[in-house]
Amino acid sequence: MNMNLSSNDNHVLDGLPPSKNKKNIDFGKRRQMEIKKQVGVLSYRRDRLERELSAINSALLALDKQMDIDKKYEQLSMCD
Repeated sequence: MNMNLSSNDNHVLDGLPPSKNKKNIDFGKRRQMEIKKQVGVLSYRRDRLERELSAINSALLALDKQMDIDKKYEQLSMCD
């Protein structure tokens, strides 16, 4: 029975050799970075869509106001 332990065997964490544990940590970090990236992309898209929606709402309000003005003008024209 060989009782000599390598330096890797001395640092077993969660029952996994350090190389496997490091891969799990690396995977976790990569996953976390990917999620943060997705959150950033979606936040950017949401902000763009909110600005676009705001512009559309402003345009609709302006058109509605113009329609009211045109309707009043038409009504006044009919009275002459």
